[in-house]
Amino acid sequence: MEEQTSKPYVIGLDLGGTNSVFGIVDARGDIKATTAIKTGGYSQVDDYVQASMQALQPILEQVGGIGKIKAMGIGAPNANYYKGTIEMAPNLPWAHDTSVPLTILPFGRGRIDFVWESTQEIFEKQHKELKS
Repeated sequence: MEEQTSKPYVIGLDLGGTNSVFGIVDARGDIKATTAIKTGGYSQVDDYVQASMQALQPILEQVGGIGKIKAMGIGAPNANYYKGTIEMAPNLPWAHDTSVPLTILPFGRGRIDFVWESTQEIFEKQHKELKS
């Protein structure tokens, strides 16, 4: 219970080919803060990560800092759940011909927990739930 109150928020990242949209939500799913950057504006992953971190700082401050974040969920094209990578994503300029570890987006493993899924995995889960 203490973990839930000391780290009451999670970050969601919808990493698309055009935009990357970040949101911070509480346990009820209420949106506390959002921000976005242009994904296609960066040809190198390091530049994308830097821009992501800069965009996140103001909304992290709104909720009390990184210490209040329990986890980060990432929805990304061609995300490989088992490897923790984005692999050969044709719509990401910095990942279309390589494999990029998701742990570099944007804080790295160890500070917060990560959950990632490909858009296809999310679609398949929702489809199964609708059929049930």
